[in-house]
Amino acid sequence: MFCLLCCRGNHPFARVLAKHGGPWRAVAASVNIEFRRITKFSSIIGGTSIYITDSWIIKCSTYRIDIAHQPDVHVHIVNTEEHDIYNLSHETTVSVQFLNIQVNSINSAVKPFVIRLNSTDYGDLREKLQAPIRNARNVLIHQSLSDRFVEAFRQQVEQNERYVLPQDMEVSLTIPYYLQHLNVNTRCKLKKEDELNRVRWRVGIGEIAARVG
Repeated sequence: MFCLLCCRGNHPFARVLAKHGGPWRAVAASVNIEFRRITKFSSIIGGTSIYITDSWIIKCSTYRIDIAHQPDVHVHIVNTEEHDIYNLSHETTVSVQFLNIQVNSINSAVKPFVIRLNSTDYGDLREKLQAPIRNARNVLIHQSLSDRFVEAFRQQVEQNERYVLPQDMEVSLTIPYYLQHLNVNTRCKLKKEDELNRVRWRVGIGEIAARVG
């Protein structure tokens, strides 16, 4: 991400990196290592790119770059924006929600900045951030279909009575057996029958178990 050979200590990027303590080249090397990992979160809207690595929050625009160290920040939702986008293929109007999330650092040298992303990416962003995202204004977030399915599944599981497995039964062997006999009954009418199947397989039992557990 950063070219260490081309930058000098008085370069704007070098000054941004130097705010995080230590030699700026060491900070750049740390960012570069984590940026190469495929596990980072990324979002591009217009001319602004957002990247969340294991330790860093990075916002890149045309003439500016903001970087915050994850252990030093707290984040909160400022507001939302609603935009209607016309879908040419289906000749319908789709409502898209964008979230404006402010990043504040306890490092006084790092000024607060706002990251903007599609609400459907909120779940992935929340999983990658170390700090919880505060929603003091109780903003209604339009999550993706799979996220809403997982959340509804989790709420239903919490309402169910706990089942105690017999002591001689191993969970690793039991789960595959019961999944073969698992049926999901719907109580709502769907416009397309395959829509439910698409959501089931996309979410997957593994993702549900990970989030619920």
